[in-house]
Parts: sequence; structure tokens; C-alpha cells
Amino acid sequence: MRQVDAFVAALPARVEAIDTMTAQTAARIRARHRTLRLPDAFVIATAHVLDADHVLTTDRRWPRALGVAVRVVVVG
Repeated sequence: MRQVDAFVAALPARVEAIDTMTAQTAARIRARHRTLRLPDAFVIATAHVLDADHVLTTDRRWPRALGVAVRVVVVG
């Protein structure tokens, strides 16, 4: 369990609460991209609301043009 905790702690990520603006942004993204799953839309919306420059993913199915100011970068 310590190894898992150490791995997660080392990730360049943080947990954020979902607020109304993030939820509305996720809904707009999901409405434009029906194949995008809602949890993924929340990740992208959170990045947008926090003014992130990029979102890293290993999911090649994510659309590159999301209609928000966040650039999706597929790694791996």
C-alpha cells in the first residue's frame, strides 16, 4: 500500500472539488463530443476552469479540438 501511496503522491496532479462552473463546462464539452465519457469531460473541464495549458492522457479517443482553451496531449 505504501508503494501505491508514494506513486500517487509523486504524480503531477491534484484532486479538485467540482463546482458549478466546472459542471457546466463539462456538460457543454460532453454535449459537443457525445463519444467522450462524462468523467473525461470533467477532467477536461477542470483543467479549463483552472486555466491549465495542457491535459495529458493516454486515451487516443479524446478529441483534440474540445472547444475550450485546454490542449489535449496524448502520451504513450
